[in-house]
Amino acid sequence: MFLHNNLLSSPLPSEIGLMTALKVLHFGWNHGFTGALPSEIGLLTILWWLTVDASSLNDELPTHLGKLASMEYLSLGSNMFTGTIPSEIGLLQRLMELNFGGNRLSGQIPSELSSLGSLEKLWLQRNQLEGPLPGDFPRLAIHGNITVLNLTSNEFLSGTLPSSICSIQSLDYDCTGLLCGCGCMCS
Repeated sequence: MFLHNNLLSSPLPSEIGLMTALKVLHFGWNHGFTGALPSEIGLLTILWWLTVDASSLNDELPTHLGKLASMEYLSLGSNMFTGTIPSEIGLLQRLMELNFGGNRLSGQIPSELSSLGSLEKLWLQRNQLEGPLPGDFPRLAIHGNITVLNLTSNEFLSGTLPSSICSIQSLDYDCTGLLCGCGCMCS
């Protein structure tokens, strides 16, 4: 279902969970969407593409996203989501692209993201993420297919980027005294 770039408004209805035959759901660029992403989205178990970016969704990301076992492309960027990245995202073993950039997500990057062996592109920029990168984060570069990693504008991410991460084709991060490596000096 492609309903992107319209003038749709109001919260996404919970009845979306009744559309269990949906494989693609593209609601992006509907700036009038507000409220939470309904937890019923987790009932769409054959959904492999979900885009609700550049809207005005807020609240926390639902843990039910982890039930979307067929998910390959998940883009919820440029909204106003708060809270932490649910560790249940690590259950999406077919996930190739994940965009949570441009929200108000906080806390640490969950180590479960490191188990996403199919992940090719990961955008986490422009959030309020903090703390060290997960210890097993290098697995994305060593055992995975990742070609894009964007961590920019997360002022309080810290630690040294492992050398295996430095070889990612498109690596973007802020060279600060807290986050360093890959040619960036630590303070």
